[in-house]
Amino acid sequence: MRGPTSKDIKKFKNFEDQLGLKSPLYINLRDKYRSPEGYVSWNKMLLGFAPFGEPEYIDVMKASSRQDAGSPICAGMGARVAAYLDAPAVYLTAELTEALAQTDTNVKEPPQLVLPCFFVCLPKGIVYTPRGHAVTSILVYTANTVKDIMPEYMDQIKQSMIHETIEKNRNNLYIAAVAGTDLFSSITGWEYQNGDNLDAESTATLTAVERIVKNVILIYNYQKNLITTVKPAATGTGFGQKREHVGRSPLPTTLLGQNFLIRRPSTTSQSSGAATTTKRPHWRKGHWHTTLCGTGRKERRLKWFQPVYVNATLDT
Repeated sequence: MRGPTSKDIKKFKNFEDQLGLKSPLYINLRDKYRSPEGYVSWNKMLLGFAPFGEPEYIDVMKASSRQDAGSPICAGMGARVAAYLDAPAVYLTAELTEALAQTDTNVKEPPQLVLPCFFVCLPKGIVYTPRGHAVTSILVYTANTVKDIMPEYMDQIKQSMIHETIEKNRNNLYIAAVAGTDLFSSITGWEYQNGDNLDAESTATLTAVERIVKNVILIYNYQKNLITTVKPAATGTGFGQKREHVGRSPLPTTLLGQNFLIRRPSTTSQSSGAATTTKRPHWRKGHWHTTLCGTGRKERRLKWFQPVYVNATLDT
């Protein structure tokens, strides 16, 4: 059987765009934010998810007999939940995105999920798919939101391969990510890691996205000093995208990591000691650790020990 031609792809892309423009996600949330410079525009980001929540799109997916229908279904459920809950967005700075992708999240107790559904907007050029597309937007929600808002979608979950992980994953997070024309999804939690048999490059991308999402949740619980609110940019909407609609003033932007700096060991600490072997530049991974604090050091709380980029000068 022949593969899709460029004409087929263009026709299907036009179908997606038209479907997205009339979707509840796009209609309800368009112009909600004005993306800062260096991020994909807000409206364009919505169109990356919006078509998947429409019944017509699901019908097309079923008719196409695609083996990877799980990702569109995951994105579609998320789009409907996001439209219903008027899901907010958090924007991550480049430095913080890079650091969170290098931070393990193997905490013993799952944190409180402050936001039941939200978008994570990443600056372009930090996380890439194996095909070289930059991950720019992530949609996060839980199975509980699907059950509460759209119980009819639980049948869709059972019909896809992802249902096999639900019982193993008590505190599960549904994640759908868009990177250019790539769409991928994951179900992960604090007690269960995605166990798909993926190649090394795909696993690295998925691991980075899952780390970023979980670390954002941990930041909302334990590192609120990294969260700031900034006024909408006076001009510009992202990567050359014009503002299509008027009549709604954009909300302030929640920005994570505005004053964050990646830690780099001092030259003295790197060169101390006798003869040492110089290693190529690399990340020393970060982690969350329970620390004692408060009166008599009797209180316990999680603290982020951020990653360190070692031998950065060798990159030049």
